[in-house]
Amino acid sequence: MSPPLHLTITLTITFLSDWHIGTGGGRYGQVDALVCRDPESKLPYLPGKTIKGNWRDACEIIALALDAAQAQPSPNTSNNVTAPKWMDYVDLTFGKASSRDDQGSTEGSLQIDAAHFSPTDSAFLSSRYGKALTALRPNVKIDHKTGSAEAMALRIEERVAAGSVLITNLNLRLTNQPTVDACALALLVAGSKFVEYVGGNRRRGAGRCQWILAGCGDWAEQQTLLEHAPKQPAPLNPQIVLPEAMIAEQTNAAQVHRLTLRTMTPVVVPKAIAGNVVESRDELPGSDVLAALMPYFSGAPGIDVRALIASGQLRVSPGYPTGTQRTPLCFDMPKSGDESFHNLLHPQRIEGKQRKMLRGGYVSFDGSGGMQRYSVKKSVRMHATIDDAQQRPTEKVGGLFSYEAIAPDQTFTVHLVLPAGVSFTAQPEQLFRLGIARSTDYGSVKLMSDEASTPTIAGASSSNANTNEPNTELRKMVIHMHTPLLCLGDRLQAEPSVNGLRAELARSYASIESAIDWTKPECFLATERYDGWLRAINMPRPSLIAIAAGSVVRVCLKQAAILSSLQAELDRLQAEGLGQRRAEGFGRIEIDPYWSQIEIFKQQNQTLATTTASDASGAASNQEPNSAAQKTTAAASKCPEDSFHAKIWRRYWRDTIVRQANGNAETIRGEMKFRRDGLNTSQSGALLSVVQRMTVWPNDPFFKEFLEWAAKPGKRKDQWDKVLPELKGLLDLQKVRTLLCCQELPDDPELRLFAARSVLMTAIHQHRHMRDKEGPATPSAFQQGASS
Repeated sequence: MSPPLHLTITLTITFLSDWHIGTGGGRYGQVDALVCRDPESKLPYLPGKTIKGNWRDACEIIALALDAAQAQPSPNTSNNVTAPKWMDYVDLTFGKASSRDDQGSTEGSLQIDAAHFSPTDSAFLSSRYGKALTALRPNVKIDHKTGSAEAMALRIEERVAAGSVLITNLNLRLTNQPTVDACALALLVAGSKFVEYVGGNRRRGAGRCQWILAGCGDWAEQQTLLEHAPKQPAPLNPQIVLPEAMIAEQTNAAQVHRLTLRTMTPVVVPKAIAGNVVESRDELPGSDVLAALMPYFSGAPGIDVRALIASGQLRVSPGYPTGTQRTPLCFDMPKSGDESFHNLLHPQRIEGKQRKMLRGGYVSFDGSGGMQRYSVKKSVRMHATIDDAQQRPTEKVGGLFSYEAIAPDQTFTVHLVLPAGVSFTAQPEQLFRLGIARSTDYGSVKLMSDEASTPTIAGASSSNANTNEPNTELRKMVIHMHTPLLCLGDRLQAEPSVNGLRAELARSYASIESAIDWTKPECFLATERYDGWLRAINMPRPSLIAIAAGSVVRVCLKQAAILSSLQAELDRLQAEGLGQRRAEGFGRIEIDPYWSQIEIFKQQNQTLATTTASDASGAASNQEPNSAAQKTTAAASKCPEDSFHAKIWRRYWRDTIVRQANGNAETIRGEMKFRRDGLNTSQSGALLSVVQRMTVWPNDPFFKEFLEWAAKPGKRKDQWDKVLPELKGLLDLQKVRTLLCCQELPDDPELRLFAARSVLMTAIHQHRHMRDKEGPATPSAFQQGASS
């Protein structure tokens, strides 16, 4: 079996206007609609589902037009054969969703990741200048009857600045039919040229964009191809053929591959559905990993890989965070959480404080009595199902829903056991797709390393080596479920209990089962449910009820000395596993693990299993400059050469100038000598008209002419003389910085003009506000008479 061929295409989306891709929520009392931001970079992005939805909508319009133009009866088409249509290529490329009339759904050949800013743009926007990337836009609802704004209908929306350039990579799975692949590619290119708007409020001018595809061939040739009727495409996913009779013999000569996988995008592994939220597991299930690795298994002549999987000789373990294992269920800790962990396998109990059992998550042992807890980092993203008729989310088609997913940039370890004659051909940097929603934003996983070894692996990781030393005093043995265990009882029914464990041992390892005294076992068990979907027949697979990973059973042996005679069987149990569906990672058993011999473990700080150096550097880049050297560098910074960076840079400083001017309005009025007994309304109005006409600074002709006019002898020269020195002082940049209390203001001509205008307008408006509020300087005759 060879891996499928893919064509990698780069999509660049340039926004020509402000755009809004919403989350469906806002900040109470501030913003009604927030833009969707990446949980890791905190920058706005364009979800792959949005790209796919708009692209498919455009391709459907083009396909319907082409089918209508080419709708001519073909002489070779009989009544029982359907003529090929361009709409078939839409379903081939984007997939076909199930409906009430047709319950079958197919997976599309196009995989689209979310579009993000380039690394250069991300580094620039991660600094303080990224605050100016978005702006707030007020909207109001108009009453159609009165033509005026409705009461309580003001809406504040967050939008991203025009000029944003987002980039994403697409993978188009090829069908090995050149004509069919060329038709599908031509339809995609035509659809990309048809898309003009993306996101919310696109009928009001928001989201105007331009799509550019790189690596998809010549557009002139594709235009010619669109003029002719297409070839009938074959199904992308043919029906899976069941494996033939097992022709591979049982063998113990196995090779173990220790694979390190890193999540590149969020990965959704469904666990349950709570309302409109799909909850995700915190592991990479062996079923999904096995399906993703299947194309990279190569068998020698005469060996059927599917038969080896069915017999359990080829096995893959679930992906757990690197260096960790599931938390054993026999540990507890004080509710206060400030003391060590206690192993309940030992008889001594700690009294005096309320204690709680450890549930969920992962642990790591350091080999010296220390234990550290881990938890997988997750993220939640919201999506919407768009109604084609109304072009907006509605309850009729599903409305809003959220995916909880394993966050990107986390590493997981998978153990792959290959029997003799089977090799693993995937190389590092190879990408896989896991979980659901793989065709859009989710499920991308990269193979980081592949460490092969010839010895068979034990049930636990190498850090928790199994000693297998018999305890002659207590004659007890600890059985630890390293992964979930699927047990069948005596009547071959699912039985996730000690009786099911005993039945499985009796069927596969009778000598071990007969040596155990099952009268009073100590059990720390939990159950877990696994649901899935069979894509081959579009049906849900039967639910699996398993003994949860981390469960522990301690049993007594009938004779202490018999443990040494069972060493070979115990090693085979740990190497091959127990129970059903061992090829998918179920049933990895560990006998007498290292931690079972220790009573108290020192507690270490609980951390996330995936905190990397890149996270720390990213957090540091978001901080404001706090040292004198950093502030000096920021003050001396110049306008970036990139046009988009320059636009955001200037927007940031404009916002800073306005904020500082409003915050220091009274101080600016006092420093500019705009007193209550100074300029009158007509004089301040003349100055305001000059300020609004200024175009350059400091050599503005209107302002210089105004200063010369105000300095001439006149009726109110004494009033102008009080403010003329302060007006001339604005020609100095340092004076403007002092008035704004912003010593970091760059020496940029455009910003100097904006800062000077902001200072003057703030002083004038504050001066007028003061005169209106306090009234005339001297009491009127009527006021004097009233007071007497």
